[in-house]
Amino acid sequence: MRLQLLQMTDALRTGIPLIDRQHEEFFERANTLLRKCTTPEALNEKDINKILDFIWVYIIEHFTTEEDIMNKYEYSSYGPHKQAHMEFRKQYMAYREQIRASGITPTAMRDLLFFMRDWFFKQIITHDIKLADFLKNKMKTDNGLKSKLKELLSKFFPNG
Repeated sequence: MRLQLLQMTDALRTGIPLIDRQHEEFFERANTLLRKCTTPEALNEKDINKILDFIWVYIIEHFTTEEDIMNKYEYSSYGPHKQAHMEFRKQYMAYREQIRASGITPTAMRDLLFFMRDWFFKQIITHDIKLADFLKNKMKTDNGLKSKLKELLSKFFPNG
């Protein structure tokens, strides 16, 4: 089975620009990794590890941002959402350890990419859209939240 490039569809959009833009950035990085892995001669260990490291840091920043917002605004599903993030971190690191131990192979990279794709699509549909609905409702009565989200968006993406 061949993995297709990840695409941000309307079904995956939350309507919260910060969250959507972070998801788009993750998809771009995952697609860069996928393109590198589709040709055996492109399986350059240094380049792939650089992308994997970036994805790890980016995921930590994204999850931390979501968790801080959920905690500050007392999101009722904070616990399950954070648990899902913890499971991703654990599984991602398990794949990284497997890749470190056995090397960068097409099979290992395919397995990691399928995991990331499946997890993120499920996460967005199961958790992030509900979080976005909560935030949209909260913004109706809390102008500070809207400002905070705009501030975070410009912090993460200063060039737009």
